[in-house]
Amino acid sequence: MGLSIKSFTALLLNLPDLSQEKQENLLPFAHVAAEVLRNLGGKYADFAEEIETNKLPKLLDNNQPIFQLFAGEYICAVKWGGETGTWHEGTEHLIIYPQGEVQLRSRFGLAVIQNLTIQDKILSWSFDDNQTAASISFQVNSENSYFWEDNQTGKLFEGWLNYPNEGIIDFRGRFEETLNFPPFQVFEFEVANINLQPIDIRSKGKLALLIGVSEYQPGLAPQPNAVKNVEAMRRVLVDPLLGGFAEGDVTVLKNPQKQEIEEAIYNLFSNRHKDDLLLFYFSGHGIKDDTGQLYLSTPATKIQNGKLVKPSAVAASFLHDYINDSRSQRQVLILDCCFSGAITQGITVKSDPTVNVQEQLGGKGRAILTSSSSTQYSFEQEGSELSIYTRYLVEGIETGAADKDSDGWISIDELHEYASTKVLEAAPAMTPKFYPVEEGHKILLAKSAKDDPKLKYRKEVENRINQGNFSRPVRIMLNLLRLELQLTPEVADAIEAEVQQSYREYQRKLEEYKQTLLEVIAGEATLSETTLNGLRNFQRSLGLRDEDVASIEERIIGQQKPTVAVEPKPVSPEQNPANQFELVVNRTQKTAQYYVEDLGNGITLEMVLIPEGSFMMGSPEDELERVKSESPQHLVNIKQFCIGKYPVTQAQWKAVVALPQVNKKLDVNPSKSKEDQRPVESVSWYDAVEFCSRLARHTKRQYRLPSEAEWEYACRAGTTTPFHFGETITTDFANYRGTDDEEYKSGSYGRGPKGIYREETTEVGGFGLANAFGLYDMHGNIQEWCLDDWHHNYEGAPTDGSAWFNNNLSEKQGDAVLRGGSWVSRPSSCRSAYRRNFVRDIQYISNGFRVVFTAQ
Repeated sequence: MGLSIKSFTALLLNLPDLSQEKQENLLPFAHVAAEVLRNLGGKYADFAEEIETNKLPKLLDNNQPIFQLFAGEYICAVKWGGETGTWHEGTEHLIIYPQGEVQLRSRFGLAVIQNLTIQDKILSWSFDDNQTAASISFQVNSENSYFWEDNQTGKLFEGWLNYPNEGIIDFRGRFEETLNFPPFQVFEFEVANINLQPIDIRSKGKLALLIGVSEYQPGLAPQPNAVKNVEAMRRVLVDPLLGGFAEGDVTVLKNPQKQEIEEAIYNLFSNRHKDDLLLFYFSGHGIKDDTGQLYLSTPATKIQNGKLVKPSAVAASFLHDYINDSRSQRQVLILDCCFSGAITQGITVKSDPTVNVQEQLGGKGRAILTSSSSTQYSFEQEGSELSIYTRYLVEGIETGAADKDSDGWISIDELHEYASTKVLEAAPAMTPKFYPVEEGHKILLAKSAKDDPKLKYRKEVENRINQGNFSRPVRIMLNLLRLELQLTPEVADAIEAEVQQSYREYQRKLEEYKQTLLEVIAGEATLSETTLNGLRNFQRSLGLRDEDVASIEERIIGQQKPTVAVEPKPVSPEQNPANQFELVVNRTQKTAQYYVEDLGNGITLEMVLIPEGSFMMGSPEDELERVKSESPQHLVNIKQFCIGKYPVTQAQWKAVVALPQVNKKLDVNPSKSKEDQRPVESVSWYDAVEFCSRLARHTKRQYRLPSEAEWEYACRAGTTTPFHFGETITTDFANYRGTDDEEYKSGSYGRGPKGIYREETTEVGGFGLANAFGLYDMHGNIQEWCLDDWHHNYEGAPTDGSAWFNNNLSEKQGDAVLRGGSWVSRPSSCRSAYRRNFVRDIQYISNGFRVVFTAQ
């Protein structure tokens, strides 16, 4: 208004006659001025009181939207009662709109009360002359409101709302109903002393921009499902029973040009209120430039000499600027993109092949969903017109299946959980990602029909299914539930078939890969690099991860005897015959304390003392090519112990095998690449346990396999990088598959170089590079058995460094754990955090071990 606080205060104290429009414009300034004056204290506070008690009421008359004083959402405890007194307590959501509408939601967990929603114009109100509290009484005709299970509604709601100056709400109401259900002919409730600030819900709009790009220039594959994706998204968003978006507030762009997209982004995010819900959806190619920055493609996007022509695409930074500048604090961004290699499993800017989604698109009150963190594809699914990710987003809303807590609302985190679970079942190589910022995960995107019997049955089926099948007790339970919900057998069978389909499809893909692998092996005695690359391409086309096919490959390929050429070997590791602790300095200039066990005939076993300490086990979210089994990262406390300086060698194996048997026989020479100073391999988990048992009985020390936690703690040696020597790996430091080709770049990690593929083990310690604890060959050469049983993640894992297993060392169920990677592994499988499962009784050419004992 161009007035100082002093001048504005004088204007209010000597208020002239103003038109209704001017009074309406003056009101918000009056509230602000009063608040500022109150904070100044003294005589200014007196002015504030004068303004609020005497002047503000004069700015209001019966034609004014008085409810803007109380506009907000209040959440509090409430008691309901009738003629017999209080009969239930619950949670009340009272929403008052500045336009004169009231919405009341009651959730009590009581079967008869489903959801009371009153949203009608105020029939009457009055302003109390009491100077200590603004007070409003009102009536709401609620005959169109849904209250009872059988759709009967109340006929009149009366409420009284008091708003003392200190900001406390006192709300009381009365609801008369028509249901013949004595003695509760009249229900009363009260909400008193709500010490909560209301949430500003003025002009709370819902707007969406949906972009689908299917047509592309040569060099970029067409995406025919992209435009179909946006139509499906629009359908569920504008459905009044689901998304509730107004038709005119959902903008759909099919194959738009760059300027059209940028103008639509500007229109979506500009001139919005802070509680407007804004949804941005893009389906098409996402592409990175040579600096790793993300771009959204258009039909005119060009790729020249393998690089993006930047002016032909929309930069994510353009989108970032507008979403950050927008006043809206409820923003949802959904990117159903293949990213053409721009998004990988690590969301970080440290490595070239990644894009930091959260950094480029993050901000307050925002939720970002991406269809895949894979470098490959956002897969299409046979028989479906939609991409896999969008299909399950739509399905989760349309069926209500995403409403995990059955509260009648689908929040953005519930939608992500549902879609990502379904995607991983249908296409395991895809890993949908979710980046909530502040309270973004709580954004309510759509309503659900929570009382739909088909939805209830579907959720029970999803909760009870096991590997695509139902046990006999579950089958009986589902039959009873079907009868209770009054579903026909045909409807129930259709629901079960839909849920089972993803499991069956997954098994079909595994079987297809298995048969193809068997056919390939039948035609080649030794798999060439070209053949292996072809298998990887076939695996990706099926949407299968390395983890999915690992057990198939190990059972089939592991039975082969590879033909390899033996190269000259490096020098053998140093040995110290002294049977005592002593200090040595390794090549990293660290001090290590170790113990030497004499195995006889000049064969020794060097054990390094690992000090007690704590570390974060698992990989951080931004580590490149991490897998879910490395989560969640958690703090583990480790007691001191001794561990082998090197993996057990073939010479050491032969010495211990010569000792008396404890539980099982051992092959004296199982290794395929034979040499005394190479690590022993082709030994099962049971073989390694027997080795430890014989050694323990002979030495009177409790030798055993390391726990996973001990192994990773020893490997990291205080580091937090993917490898103990840094951010990447090279075949100059370790023995792994370092080769590379045009289609499948498995030979390098991050910004590291490609290398060579030795196709065999090497002598232990041959690279001369130890970690800070003085341990060699922790990355590559042979992958090492651990004592633990396999668990799919670290939920519930011990935090004291102990092994996570059932203490049974024979006839165990399930797989065991391998760590460290091997000579046949990709570099990412050699990381400190990488873990994999393996059938414990298989003797595979890349599996060995090292031993530990507890140091006193």
